[in-house]
Amino acid sequence: MIALGRFQLLEFGLKKYIALLASSLGDDQIRNTVTDGLEEAPLGILLKRLRKLSPENALTPKIKELKSFRDELAHRALLTTTGDVEIDVSDHFYATTAYAYRAMEVEDCLKEVLNECKRLAREA
Repeated sequence: MIALGRFQLLEFGLKKYIALLASSLGDDQIRNTVTDGLEEAPLGILLKRLRKLSPENALTPKIKELKSFRDELAHRALLTTTGDVEIDVSDHFYATTAYAYRAMEVEDCLKEVLNECKRLAREA
């Protein structure tokens, strides 16, 4: 569950980053399209908007890979908490280790997003 919380922070950072990228655009129509409903947008939509603003952005493939992991993690958490899946101890140990490693990747990606936000803010 802690890893899911880190994804929430990543989403928050991405929203800020996308808003900053959009504000640097001269085209009001694209800016408005990208920022409309931004605060409520889930990770998948944020990823699409980032691609639209910056197709060659180095963060995009990292976030795409992490999104797949997040989806798997959320699905597993849902099944576990609803009691639809019994917890196998060895599987749980493996998953916990893998999730801890991936959580660090999410944190690293968040740092990159926040650094980009700082850079864009300085340039504005």
